[in-house]
Amino acid sequence: MTRASRLCENIAGMPHNLLSLCYTAGNMKKSSQNKATATKLNWFQIHKKFTITLCVFVWLYFMSLFVPIIGAFTQFPLHVVRCGHLPIIVDFKNGYKLPEDWGYGVGLYTKKFVCTEAEVRQEGLSH
Repeated sequence: MTRASRLCENIAGMPHNLLSLCYTAGNMKKSSQNKATATKLNWFQIHKKFTITLCVFVWLYFMSLFVPIIGAFTQFPLHVVRCGHLPIIVDFKNGYKLPEDWGYGVGLYTKKFVCTEAEVRQEGLSH
């Protein structure tokens, strides 16, 4: 078993298709067949390094979602997609920041993201 396939097998929480893609890429062996069959190689055999690199980057991104210091920075794009617009940032120090406020941005004190001001008011935070 290659190191790349072991790495990909240990990835928890990845979609099944991506996991099988990693496993396939890690276990491929170069074929020493003639040129006629070499042209019939599938995409994964031709792009083995790219596939392994893609698996590693996807794994690193998923793991970075749960690291406290950088988690807010990697979660921000997901909340933009979820809300359909820039989310309201709730932080530990200043209450919350709207997208049109000065100083709006993700920082180390970012606690969570919400889509509407009504959600923030329910929690009793001040602007």
